[in-house]
Amino acid sequence: RVKREEYLRQELIAVSYEPGHEHKLRLVFQPIINLQTGGVRGFEALARFNSDKYGPISPLEFIPIVENNRLIIAFGKKVINLAIAFVKELLALGVKDCGVAINISVLQLLDPSFAEDLFLRIESAGVPAEMIMIEMTESIFSTNYELLSEALAEIREYGIDTAIDDFGTGFSSLARIEKLHFNTVKMDRVFVAQMNKENATHGIAQDIINICKKFNIKSLAEGIETEEQYNALKGLGCE
Repeated sequence: RVKREEYLRQELIAVSYEPGHEHKLRLVFQPIINLQTGGVRGFEALARFNSDKYGPISPLEFIPIVENNRLIIAFGKKVINLAIAFVKELLALGVKDCGVAINISVLQLLDPSFAEDLFLRIESAGVPAEMIMIEMTESIFSTNYELLSEALAEIREYGIDTAIDDFGTGFSSLARIEKLHFNTVKMDRVFVAQMNKENATHGIAQDIINICKKFNIKSLAEGIETEEQYNALKGLGCE
């Protein structure tokens, strides 16, 4: 395990900093569906890494290596470039109403140059800011609140939407989400997996959706796998 992690670490360093290794990193795009219309309203960009020695590596394995070795700033820029390139492809096809959500870590968000660098990449590519959404997990709430608020405000003022990911399983409070002006709350898939016809109106998912409506925040459900779950969430008013 130690040898495997060290080999992957060296590969990820090369992907993050050295030319010629970009082919090991790619993105796949999970559609975000408007439950009320059934149409695609955007995509979530998901990083995939392929090791020369070990083949496809799960994000559950390579993301911690990236974060624990302080590679996330450089690695994150590679991901952002690929996501923006996909937005350019959408625009070339005449698609202007579908954006791309990019997952961002605390270390990226609080890096002093992050926002300016992100804006420059967006402007250089000639894509509208409103076609980019930034997603963060609840772990951001364990960091400095004032710095977090300033960083999010700068991103929001530029026209980029923000979302809190995996809601309901970590540190977040509804008061802080509302105060920080997140545009979207993504409820964790564990609440969706519990849904069926019998308990659709009694689960935590309904409470989260109702609270989102109260604060005028978009509600997004992760992990819908069945038509039954789809229809139940649609009936509850999940967006």
